[in-house]
Amino acid sequence: MKSTDSSPIIRRSLDEWTELLRVEEMPIFSSTAQGICAALDDKQKGALELATIILQDPNLTAKLLKFSNSPYYNPSRQKISTITRAIVILGVQMIRELTLACSFFESILSPTNKERANIEIAKALHSAVQARELAIILKDPSPEEVFVATLLNNVGQVAFWCSNNKQTTKLQALIAADDSGSLETE
Repeated sequence: MKSTDSSPIIRRSLDEWTELLRVEEMPIFSSTAQGICAALDDKQKGALELATIILQDPNLTAKLLKFSNSPYYNPSRQKISTITRAIVILGVQMIRELTLACSFFESILSPTNKERANIEIAKALHSAVQARELAIILKDPSPEEVFVATLLNNVGQVAFWCSNNKQTTKLQALIAADDSGSLETE
């Protein structure tokens, strides 16, 4: 790293960084996610009501359509262009998991480090989906817990790249300027 030992940012301990990121207020659930969870828990509501809630959030709508059109969830590659069809393709459990994951990560994104945060988020989502599928194959009794645990496994890295406080901003700039990439997360 191209920095002198006098930099107080670099000399912070892991505990100090953890505390710095912990005390930042990071909202987790959006009103859309809460509405979706309530609709999924209400046995009187169906796919149409769920679709109505999802369609109120353009970002979530785009993400769910993208997932439902992916080769993994749609091996027949028939174009899915409606949220109600996406709900059928993905299933309500996957809708719940993706909604919670997307709303969590969207709510904490920093505009200054959005690209790096998106990379960390993509890794987290990919890992979580793979872990859940392995849990299902291995007949784990709670694949949803495996999904959530894996999704949040590296939440510290996501929090770091989403942080806007002065100390993390300085370190993010140092990492971005580091030609060797020695501070990059793996």
